[in-house]
Amino acid sequence: RGWHIGRTFHVMTCLPHSWNSRLQHGTSSSKQGMGDVQISAFYNLLNKKSTIRESALLVQSLWVGGGIKLPTGQYKSSDKSSSMQQANLFQLGTGSVDYNLSVMYDIRLQDAGLNLNAAYRFNSINKYEYGYGNKFSISPQLYYKWRLNSNLSVAPNAGIMYEHSDKDIDNGFLVDISGGNLMMGMFGIECTYRQLVMGVSYQSSLSQNLAGGSVAAGNRGMLHLGYSF
Repeated sequence: RGWHIGRTFHVMTCLPHSWNSRLQHGTSSSKQGMGDVQISAFYNLLNKKSTIRESALLVQSLWVGGGIKLPTGQYKSSDKSSSMQQANLFQLGTGSVDYNLSVMYDIRLQDAGLNLNAAYRFNSINKYEYGYGNKFSISPQLYYKWRLNSNLSVAPNAGIMYEHSDKDIDNGFLVDISGGNLMMGMFGIECTYRQLVMGVSYQSSLSQNLAGGSVAAGNRGMLHLGYSF
């Protein structure tokens, strides 16, 4: 959900719901539930419109902001392996209060555009003395917007996402089976009706080196729904 405050401020909240599955030593398990609530505020540094060759409209926008992530998702210390040979990834939340910085840039020529998102998250230590590594992510994405009428538009999109995570900390010690790099290809579609936005996307791994090679990320499917005031 988003709130516009004038033309330069935007506040967003996100309440994720996750479905996680894991295959370990031939045994599969799953869990689902509410994740960690995120609250972010953004400031509009650039909002520019111009024309190219007197006919094509070029639109640019740049938003910078930061936010906080609250430990509303379930974190179970019992799901962490006591042998330290398994990555502590099978959780719905981190159990900690975390902070993030974000930059969003968008450039559009007529109905074709490029969107670039970059973020850095600072993770703290939870009450079980476990802290996930800080994470950097960047995602360039191409899209094309079809305006079906004055209220409805449809925008297919495709791009890549890169993530780098530092190693976790458990009771003051670095966790070897953690951290790493991941690059995923993604495509999806987003529909906008007045102030309501709904989208679906699919992500598939292009390259990865997670937790020293002991973890393999599977494909991801996501559905998002938003409303702006």
